[in-house]
Amino acid sequence: GGAWRDLLAWRGFSPDPQWVRITAAIVAYGLVAGYVIVKLYPEAKGWFVIPRTGPGIFFTVLLAVVMAPVTEELLFRGWLYSALRHRFSFVVTLLATSLLFAVAHFERTGLYALAVFPVGLVFGFMRERTGSVFATMTAHAIYNGAAVLAKLLLPNL
Repeated sequence: GGAWRDLLAWRGFSPDPQWVRITAAIVAYGLVAGYVIVKLYPEAKGWFVIPRTGPGIFFTVLLAVVMAPVTEELLFRGWLYSALRHRFSFVVTLLATSLLFAVAHFERTGLYALAVFPVGLVFGFMRERTGSVFATMTAHAIYNGAAVLAKLLLPNL
């Protein structure tokens, strides 16, 4: 039946002006955070390298802009969020799923996980507000797409 839809928040959403503003703000935050991380820790330039061939770019976009948002959002703001929200308050659920999202993005310095934590908070807020994992998948895809585009246009950052 529809129980799996409820578990994953598998329902449509209409991108209203607030969703657009929140998505634009989180994209701007991500670009600034990426710039700051590279300035503070120049070795971070090597964390995200895009091959310069057609197939390399295609598969990077496929992985970063399609597959990662779908799988991560189904896990963190779909299944896990729904399971925790059934038992706990919004704040507890938001903090737990955002922390786990950040841990999933941990690298040896912890800087990237620290930068990703607020993104998880925003996606969790978006999930609560819309009731839809499609809202967070779409925002996540736009966020990652902006990062890929920035890296393609400014490879030294």
